[in-house]
Amino acid sequence: PREVSAGLAHAVAVLEDGSAYVWGSGVAGAVGGASFDTIAVPRMIYGAGEARTAAAGLQFTVIVLESGVVVGFGMNTQGQLGVGLTDPGIQSCLGSHQCHTSPVQATGLPNDVIQIAAGEAHTLALTSTNQVYGSGDNSFEQIGTDCSGGSGSSSSTCFGFQLIAPLQNDKIIFVGAGAFWSFALRSILELPTFSPPPGRYGEMACTISHPVDGVLLRYSMLEGDAEVPDPDESSPLWTTFRVFSGRRKVTIKVYASCERCGESASPVATAVYELQDTAGVPTFDKSTYFETESSHSHVCWGGD
Repeated sequence: PREVSAGLAHAVAVLEDGSAYVWGSGVAGAVGGASFDTIAVPRMIYGAGEARTAAAGLQFTVIVLESGVVVGFGMNTQGQLGVGLTDPGIQSCLGSHQCHTSPVQATGLPNDVIQIAAGEAHTLALTSTNQVYGSGDNSFEQIGTDCSGGSGSSSSTCFGFQLIAPLQNDKIIFVGAGAFWSFALRSILELPTFSPPPGRYGEMACTISHPVDGVLLRYSMLEGDAEVPDPDESSPLWTTFRVFSGRRKVTIKVYASCERCGESASPVATAVYELQDTAGVPTFDKSTYFETESSHSHVCWGGD
């Protein structure tokens, strides 16, 4: 399977061919089928090529269709399906709870969702433009933003997806959710910065920095067709070296790496410097202490 996710007593799977199956307890409508029946054998709910990915919450299911649209079914008492309590098709279940037994399309989302995550009663959606949206229970601030939109929304509940504004300027590549908390992973392939900027210099000291803490930088200086790697073979967050002279043109290729994710296969940035043609040999001066603002490759929020 491409994706398998389990809730309290049900599960959803998306196969490699893009078909989606559900099975388990249907007491809250979490296995669809327009009923509250429980099914023991996986049942196809979307055919080949129709589903991209899916997630199971405590008693609900959300599926990203190949079109980028998000649909869901199951419990929606706290807006975890991304719709309000007055939407057509809603039914009472498990006493005072509100549920959908057939797929309903989530509101507040663009049609380019690529990944979905579900907690106990909240849902996160990641778009192709690296934006994160949330809907559902916000009692532990697990949505990560104010629930100001959607019919019936309050400070503790989002009925309809809301853009998580604090992450708007980050390049998020993955989202996850626990019972009352949320998780987002920033890309390590954000571009590093060069100081001074690429240009023409006589005597030059260049500093390469990266906006994400924990990303280790390695640089190579390209002369002709040969790469000359960092002579210290170390990768501090801030790499400083000094080129006095001796080369008309220096191309610096920067690679990024982090624990468990390996090194980027290709440079994340390249800078070209032109130097005065005077006598001397390039030397390197690397600082032993680096102080940066706190910026991590992952972000967590919500309850413990």
